[in-house]
Amino acid sequence: MIGIEFRELRLHTKSGQEATYDFLPGINLVVGPFGSGKTSLLELLKYGLGGNAEHSQTVQREVTAVIVECKLDGQLWRFRREFGSPEIAVYDNVGDLKTTLHIRGAGNKTRPSEWLLGAVGVPRLRLRR
Repeated sequence: MIGIEFRELRLHTKSGQEATYDFLPGINLVVGPFGSGKTSLLELLKYGLGGNAEHSQTVQREVTAVIVECKLDGQLWRFRREFGSPEIAVYDNVGDLKTTLHIRGAGNKTRPSEWLLGAVGVPRLRLRR
């Protein structure tokens, strides 16, 4: 079974603080009143893995970097993306930098979506036009 299991979302702020959100194995519910940051949390996970995301004004004003720790097909990875950067640094479970992904796939850089699919065992497929 192909899977992604989020473990942790860490945010670095302009004031030098760090906020950490931990996820337990299995299903996690994100609940709270209107305006409490539920959508922001999900958008930050998406952004940290290389996706485009819509950020709240608070996130845009305060957050400088996003770190997403997750298991992909049983292997632990950490993704770090600075705010405004098109690059995502990918670290293995011991903290060694393994690759740098680029959201535009410029030159010989790998796009995050291609790398993530490969990490969970989905082969790359190109369709002819």
